[in-house]
Amino acid sequence: MGKQDDGGSAFPVSSYVNASGETYSSSIKGMTLRDYFAAKAMATFVSVVFSGNEMAGVVNDECDAAGIGPQQWVAQHAYDAADAMLEARK
Repeated sequence: MGKQDDGGSAFPVSSYVNASGETYSSSIKGMTLRDYFAAKAMATFVSVVFSGNEMAGVVNDECDAAGIGPQQWVAQHAYDAADAMLEARK
């Protein structure tokens, strides 16, 4: 299987200027676009899972069936959403 498509750097920094005005090259790559997308999706999933509404009950049932906690469910689904967003960009 090939390398996971991470979308590359979300916020790469190729150079920066210090307080004295000197410019320096930087190898800082920043977080990946996949991680950024997952973090954005995670906020919505967290609000649903821990809301106590009907959908939260469905998620808790899925967690029980899979033997995982709600935090793991959120993480897995956030990355699934991120992967779908990366695929949609192609």
